[in-house]
Amino acid sequence: MSCGAGRGRGWLNLGSNAEPPKPMGLPPPVVPSPVEVSPEYKELVDRVKELNVNDDGILLNQKVKHIQSFWQNECHTQEEVQASFEQLYNAALHDSELASQLVTLVSLRSSDSKTHDCNIRYEFLKRLQRDFQNSNQLQTTNPSVFRNCMLIIGEFFSKARLSDGEPYKFLITPFFSCLELLLESKALPDLILFTRQLHLNGSTLRSRVPEDLTKLTLKIRTLLAEPQLVKEARLWLLLALDLCNVRFGVLPNEIFKFYEDQLGIVPMINFQRPHDPLSIQTVHSSKVLDSYQSNVNVLQISTSPTEPPNDVQQFGNLEYNGTQHKKDKPGRPILGVGARFINKNKDENGSWNNKKSLSGRAPKKTPPDFKNKGWEHDDRFENDYS
Repeated sequence: MSCGAGRGRGWLNLGSNAEPPKPMGLPPPVVPSPVEVSPEYKELVDRVKELNVNDDGILLNQKVKHIQSFWQNECHTQEEVQASFEQLYNAALHDSELASQLVTLVSLRSSDSKTHDCNIRYEFLKRLQRDFQNSNQLQTTNPSVFRNCMLIIGEFFSKARLSDGEPYKFLITPFFSCLELLLESKALPDLILFTRQLHLNGSTLRSRVPEDLTKLTLKIRTLLAEPQLVKEARLWLLLALDLCNVRFGVLPNEIFKFYEDQLGIVPMINFQRPHDPLSIQTVHSSKVLDSYQSNVNVLQISTSPTEPPNDVQQFGNLEYNGTQHKKDKPGRPILGVGARFINKNKDENGSWNNKKSLSGRAPKKTPPDFKNKGWEHDDRFENDYS
């Protein structure tokens, strides 16, 4: 395996003092740190384990501030912060649940700030690149740690965003390399992780590198033709192809039910369940609604649309519970501009536009009568103010 910049291995700038990768030869094997955490950093790991992706924004921010307060108060130097994060990262490599919680922590914008001149996200990416560069060797020596490393890369690529809302583009090539490594191993746990990671980030890959995604689907079909695969491995690969066909959206109900019967209910929890068949439930039978198809899941109608109940007010007959009520006299309407010109003669249909009389001739125009006070009347010329 080459350690050069190929296949995305140079995706993080480690600084000018970083040792450049060797052009030839295998990298030294990564020896995973023990699962045991030092007593002084056990509180930090316990705080991270309290994170839950289903928490609301306020509760999640409170938990993150609780974790940041540990680095701020318990660690006094940059070296202590780095040592504490090293313990946390190594523990996450041995625990898939803690790995997802660690990704939730570092994917937040608050982790991009510095604590004692130490950037938590930078420390995370530096260690993630280190393990990615040794992924081939790690896959052979410790497959469980290798899968957790691939899990961290995929989930971080899915959750972490830049200030403009864009994903980390330099992670696209490493993530594709992770998918290829999982696919080439042909082991059932790796193929399960492959399908889940593809479902998680497939829509982003489809919009940014559609050609590479098409090549990946061809590799899936090639692997399906190999006879040594077990049935369950083939089912997970078929599920990956079906997810590509629906553009990583919701599977049709029949296809989802098929995989649920073959793989089980628990493995399919991570995939979005399609809606149940639409139906209408009515208390009274109605021939009108027999062939009606609604756009909602359940539409419950308590009464028949053709026979209104007695306890509902009938506005046409002014009835309520069988009791007659006297109709209230409507209030006087507020007349607008031009209302005084309306002709009140019923023979002329009360239209102010009707300028002609019954004889067909227009009525004779008369000068305005100032005795009838109107808009043009000014009582200053009528009253004596002396």
